Amino acid sequence: MNDAIKELMAALPPGRLLVGAEIPARNAADMSRQVPRPPAALALPTSTEEVSTILAVCHRHGQPVVTQGG
Repeated sequence: MNDAIKELMAALPPGRLLVGAEIPARNAADMSRQVPRPPAALALPTSTEEVSTILAVCHRHGQPVVTQGG
């Protein structure tokens, strides 16, 4: 588990960050048509504050972010 994921786990409420087998298979692919690849983690924010926290942590660690949903 990398440092970004550890920091996100500490910063977000329980259940807002999924890792490993917790991540549904549908989240391994996006509209890019690239070979499906499971993400390192799946964040499930419920507020703009949580989105801001997630993006700040990922930026600090140089962790790319791929958005899904609408």
